[in-house]
Formats: sequence, structure tokens, C-alpha cells
Amino acid sequence: TQKKVPKWAHKSNLIPALEKQFLDNPDRLDPDEIFPEVSTCDLGEIFDQKKKRYTKRASTGNWTKDCVTASEKLVYKRRMGFQK
Repeated sequence: TQKKVPKWAHKSNLIPALEKQFLDNPDRLDPDEIFPEVSTCDLGEIFDQKKKRYTKRASTGNWTKDCVTASEKLVYKRRMGFQK
């Protein structure tokens, strides 16, 4: 059986939402204004359960060496038009 496609993902709804997000218009929102910055991902909190494998993180779960730098953030904001 096919999965039901949510209404927001239908082309008639998705295209206008993406245009609002990415095209240069006064209604465009900076995602940083909506979503807080995170430095790690707490799997125990997400799945509401404690498991030993959640605390013992392998290299794929270690985000410390792959952080976005302040200059990368500034370049992104300028390219997207959120900061002059």
C-alpha cells in the first residue's frame, strides 16, 4: 500500500510555501527566528526513553568537530538577505 501524502506536501501547497521561504519578498522568514540553535541531539529526550547506546555516541553522533562557525552563519544570513 502507498503511504498517504500529507496535505502540506502536495505540490499545490508545497510550491507556495517554498517560494515564501526562499524567494526575496517581505513575508520571508529567517529560520533562526523560529528554531533555536542546537549543539547536540538528546536522543533520550526525543524518544522519551533512556538507552545505553544513546549516551555512548560513536563518531557519527559527535558533532563537536563539525560546528558551524560564526563566519559561516554570517555568510548564510547575508546570502539569504536576512542581514545586511
